[in-house]
Amino acid sequence: MDGLLSPDPLDISLEKNGHRGPPLMASDDCLNILLLGATGVGKSTFINAFVNYLTFDTLNNALNGEMQTLIYSTFSTSTEDDEETEIVVGVPDDGEGTSTGNMGGSDTQSCRAYTISNGDRTVRLIDTPGIGDTRGFDQDVKNMKGIISYISNYMVLNGVCILLKPNEERLTPSLKYCIVQLLAHLHNDVANNITFCFTNARSTMFHAGATLNILKALLREFQQTSAVELSKDTIYYFDSEAFRFLACVKNNIKFSNNEQQIYDSSWRQSTNESIRLINHIRSLSPHLIEKTVCLNKVREMLTTVEIPLASMSSVREMEQTVNAAALFANFLAQHSIVVYHLGVEEYLEDQIKKTRTLPGAKHYRKQTLEGLEQSRESYSHQVSTYKKRCKPGNESSVINVEDIRNMLQQLYALKENGKMLKEMMDEAEEGYRNAANQEEVSYIVPMRPQRHISDNRWLIFFWVGYILISIWSKYVK
Repeated sequence: MDGLLSPDPLDISLEKNGHRGPPLMASDDCLNILLLGATGVGKSTFINAFVNYLTFDTLNNALNGEMQTLIYSTFSTSTEDDEETEIVVGVPDDGEGTSTGNMGGSDTQSCRAYTISNGDRTVRLIDTPGIGDTRGFDQDVKNMKGIISYISNYMVLNGVCILLKPNEERLTPSLKYCIVQLLAHLHNDVANNITFCFTNARSTMFHAGATLNILKALLREFQQTSAVELSKDTIYYFDSEAFRFLACVKNNIKFSNNEQQIYDSSWRQSTNESIRLINHIRSLSPHLIEKTVCLNKVREMLTTVEIPLASMSSVREMEQTVNAAALFANFLAQHSIVVYHLGVEEYLEDQIKKTRTLPGAKHYRKQTLEGLEQSRESYSHQVSTYKKRCKPGNESSVINVEDIRNMLQQLYALKENGKMLKEMMDEAEEGYRNAANQEEVSYIVPMRPQRHISDNRWLIFFWVGYILISIWSKYVK
């Protein structure tokens, strides 16, 4: 990927993407971690919980300290009198939705980075809109383009955390779609940096539950995901309910000592998992984000270059354009974790069936159906184009960025269609520029030094030894 930052559609230079100033890249002591997941999986709550787990090693310390809140969220709970009350965490702003979890809205509206710092340890968590957005498939496409554009503001990714619920009983079209869509936009070089984090894992006794078998079965469906490993090093279990307990207590909700002990155990487990996750990610080689950005732009090029083929009058130029499409398709085949997958079409078909049975205004259903059917047709056309153009040859012949760049220059030099192709590529590129043109919102959270369990043990050993020595000295005398 050397020489990627040059003035052409593969350019992901920071100035071009709207960021001004020095590169927003992680230093040697900063970990960039991208959080991905379905809408409603709890990414925002996970971030609030995560920073508190790193700040306080026990729930008791958290109760006696100041709760850290980076993201606005609300949830409902019951008081001692069984009356429902709303708990508010944080302060809302334009980048976050204000919907509660039980309303089913898509909370995170745009990407945002949260920097957690404690001396020589700095973690940057990149929050993202969820896949399976309540506004539909087209919004998912926009959100994914926004994610790719946003991370282009950085140089490396140290980790990619895919958040899942641990108690999924079956592989629904929605669940398959979410996982496939997330993997489809990642370069295969980042496969070793992918981890799976299960939220609300206390309900399954801090195990993956049925979701793990579902995930294994899905990854076996396509060969490209063989590099995505499922092991103890890549699977983590958290309990966001322990953080919610903390938020309730801070809002003067009363609980029994027995209830606090239950959540204290969950807090310790989640704290240990947080540290284990960071240590694992720190041990990995960072992924160059330009590779993933380039992959997604080549995917866009394949779709764009097919559009004018039917109207070309020059046979030679048509052949050149077809060759370009074949090159783009084979580049995707070589460098993607997943290129295209039937799961997306299955999801769209499932959404179409559900929409047809929805109560409400007939005009609204008609508009929604037309949009879903257009999305299904568009995606099917993309898959058909890829299959038609992708003809893998010698696997040892790796297509690199320079090959793509050289092909683009040949396209732009075409006498009859070069200018048109250049304009179409520039228009497709504009979407990435606009999506990336946003500032990072970072929060520096000074984390208190943690008192580890081992420290408590040494303290116990000291006092037991002191007492035994005192008794022995008295006996000797």
